Amino acid sequence: MACREAQELRAIFEGEQLTPYFQPIVDVGRQRVHGYEALIRGPEGAGLHSPLAL
Repeated sequence: MACREAQELRAIFEGEQLTPYFQPIVDVGRQRVHGYEALIRGPEGAGLHSPLAL
């Protein structure tokens, strides 16, 4: 990881700029929520917005 990327990541953590999302996993046959997948995103428009980049 480059020094610039490490600094950006630290700023995101310290600024509490991560956003959690919860995607329901649905059992269509029974028409009910089976569970949830937790997802995390960095700040919108930042180089570390996507989970892969984080």
